[in-house]
Amino acid sequence: MTATAGGKWLNVARVAKILGEQVVATGLIGGATGQFIHNQVQDSGIISKFVPIEGETRICINIMDEKNVTSTEVLEPGPTVKVLIPGNIWFRTLYF
Repeated sequence: MTATAGGKWLNVARVAKILGEQVVATGLIGGATGQFIHNQVQDSGIISKFVPIEGETRICINIMDEKNVTSTEVLEPGPTVKVLIPGNIWFRTLYF
């Protein structure tokens, strides 16, 4: 079993880095999972500009069946994030 920080955005960032581009990764991260992602990004030479949030960044598990050449994803729900919009008293709720 291997644990890696992943997702489409980070996979694209890794390819751009391999091709010699300077890459900055950003997003919302929280908890131990968020710290793991931050560390993995930095260790790969990508600049980390994540915004810390309350709550835990979700974990997604990809189970690979090499014999049958299939995979199954198990996706946790992400945290609810409340964002104050400057100049507006209303909160907007985002789901990740």
